[in-house]
Amino acid sequence: MELPLQYARSNGKWFATSVLRALARYRMISPGERVAVALSGGKDSSALLVILDYLRRHSHVRFQLLGIHVRMGPYDTKPLQELCQALDTPYREVLLRLPAQVPPKGACSLCARLKRGAMAGALGQEKIQKLALAHHAEDAAQTLLMNLAKGGRLRVFAPVVSLPGEPLELIRPLIYLSEATLASIHMKSRIPLVGDGCPLGQDTFRKEAKKALDMLKLVLGEKLPLRMVLAAEKAGLWRPLDPVTPPQGPG
Repeated sequence: MELPLQYARSNGKWFATSVLRALARYRMISPGERVAVALSGGKDSSALLVILDYLRRHSHVRFQLLGIHVRMGPYDTKPLQELCQALDTPYREVLLRLPAQVPPKGACSLCARLKRGAMAGALGQEKIQKLALAHHAEDAAQTLLMNLAKGGRLRVFAPVVSLPGEPLELIRPLIYLSEATLASIHMKSRIPLVGDGCPLGQDTFRKEAKKALDMLKLVLGEKLPLRMVLAAEKAGLWRPLDPVTPPQGPG
């Protein structure tokens, strides 16, 4: 692994300005706050940790990090531990045993709820109230397409979500970044992938939505997912909390 990311002016255009914009616009992180990053073992969440580490060292935003992983199998998590160690970040791991009987429909949403519950319990002990998720612009665009196709509704997950009955907030700092940007950061950092994928399989409808979005990007341009995110904002699906404060770049 080649970590941490070194400061460069070009990183502003590459990823830093877009993430700082999300942090400021939705007041995701308070000064000095401890923020946990949900590490799945995939490229997106590992890139999120690298990005937030870069920003806490090179921007005006000052906060602390913790990496947390929910283990769902016997795979090796040493690469995640080494990633956190390289970034001088504490690492926590939670073992999740899935129910013996899982309904065929809604398995992905059930798994996500169980994971969040497991992380919420562990982070409560750490007195951490912010959990950063690695959802990016393509994820938001796919969700928007799925809701349009299934229910004819304009709905998409919000950049900041409070969990009912929990003091934990979910934040999505990568909402303005493309999946390709995260892939390039992951490749540059040479972070190995961890795990064997979800034991319940993947949401087939989401995979179809991804294919549909990829086809639309070929016709309408690579920036389509970001345009869909901005359209969701303009349509009032979620409103910026601080739309007039410009982000301060690293340096």
